[in-house]
Amino acid sequence: MKKKNHLSDAERKTIENLLNEGCNIKTISDTISRSISTVAREIEKHKQILYYFSTL
Repeated sequence: MKKKNHLSDAERKTIENLLNEGCNIKTISDTISRSISTVAREIEKHKQILYYFSTL
């Protein structure tokens, strides 16, 4: 099995949408077929940006 290196824009958008729907990290990771740690790192990496957009 080939290792996936980077999240695609579509995967990032899916993470954003599922977070906005209130899904947990496990559900999101299962949906996009990525590890929980990958999803958690992505959320942590963009947490301030997501908060900023949600307060506009």
